[in-house]
Amino acid sequence: MAGGGDSITKIVTQKVIHEKYSIFFGHDLNFTNLLYLQRTIKKINEREARYQVVMRNLIKRYIMNKSREKIDEGVTGKLVI
Repeated sequence: MAGGGDSITKIVTQKVIHEKYSIFFGHDLNFTNLLYLQRTIKKINEREARYQVVMRNLIKRYIMNKSREKIDEGVTGKLVI
């Protein structure tokens, strides 16, 4: 995300994680577990961002190839005499 929304999203995400952890494990989230979860979430977000970039580039490449095929098809069409 861009802009100031990152800090708000991070705070909301941390609160949600803390609540879900407490409900799921039945005890409060300690500092070590919080750091582990934050690192894990950071890795997941980085992988997701990388995936989005790769998919965007693949789609661009696909569209460029399709448009190039149409251009080539028009230029190399059969010559009618």
